[in-house]
Amino acid sequence: MAWGKRMPPRGRAEAAKSKPGKRDADRAVEPAEAGPRSKTPPGDTAAEGGPYRQEPAQARGRQRKEALLDAAVDLLEAGGFAQVTHRAVADRAALPLAATTYYFRSREDLLTQAFARLVQRDVSAMRERLRPLTDTEPAAVADAVVSALAPACEAERSRQLALWELYFQVGREPAFRPFARAWTDCCHEIVAEVLAEAGYPHASADVDILVATVEGMIARDLVEARPDAIRAMIDTVARLLHALQATVPAESGGGPSPIPADRPAP
Repeated sequence: MAWGKRMPPRGRAEAAKSKPGKRDADRAVEPAEAGPRSKTPPGDTAAEGGPYRQEPAQARGRQRKEALLDAAVDLLEAGGFAQVTHRAVADRAALPLAATTYYFRSREDLLTQAFARLVQRDVSAMRERLRPLTDTEPAAVADAVVSALAPACEAERSRQLALWELYFQVGREPAFRPFARAWTDCCHEIVAEVLAEAGYPHASADVDILVATVEGMIARDLVEARPDAIRAMIDTVARLLHALQATVPAESGGGPSPIPADRPAP
């Protein structure tokens, strides 16, 4: 029968329901709605029940950042400024490369914070090397000043070499300047404390002369490694202290005296 070759009306209606229209086709190619961006730091295995599962997220973050900073400091001390790259720091800290950019905005940010840590460690070491004075003669006071400021072992020499490299980099990296100044200011404070304990009159300019002299000789020794460099520093500072003694009024007997009221310590 001729009509049998045509689809019955009911069949056509059912086929139309099953055939996708334009609206359905557009909906089919729409991307799935994106979920919230993960805020989990790279290398955090807590979500998978990893080794940090029991620790708060903030504590884990601090530990990873500390590890990265320690790695950057180690690289600075071992190989200098050029050795500190994101990949080298991540490798040394045994953390993913992405962790460095997660915790530090840039290489400059990483180096700035590493410089601050180096200064903090060096100042702590200088304070540990301070000792009570048992003699106020210029040679003894000079020995105390040099012993506090100059590195006492190879590890401290490596740290100061890294500090001096960053110090001179300040001309190209102004972000380092506050930490360079903080390092110098702490050296001034330490020398002023030694002079005050010994009873030497001094002004800020006197302290500046002593610090500049010792720091310059330390920098030269780090580069040239001359024999008897420490002895030369002590002898030079002792000569400067003799000059300071000459500023004491004659009635005091020429020896160290308390700081005059019109010449306060810085």
